[in-house]
Amino acid sequence: MAVYHHPGLTVGLHENSLAVQQRWMPLFEQHGVDLVLNGHDHHYERFLPQNADGDPDPNGPVQIIGGTGGMTLYDVHAAHPATA
Repeated sequence: MAVYHHPGLTVGLHENSLAVQQRWMPLFEQHGVDLVLNGHDHHYERFLPQNADGDPDPNGPVQIIGGTGGMTLYDVHAAHPATA
């Protein structure tokens, strides 16, 4: 499991983090990380297993954005095809 602040992929206000996608997500895949927990965007999102490009991949981690801890919630721009 990996826990950090900025999500690599999100449909929230802050949008995807290219730095996380390029630096960290390949490492998660390579080392068999099953679950990634993030915050930053103030909403809830849960992604199916996916690779660093956001494509469905059964070997990739599930990502959950749990940014609902007490702040005003953000609107979600659109559903990502890999959200569950």
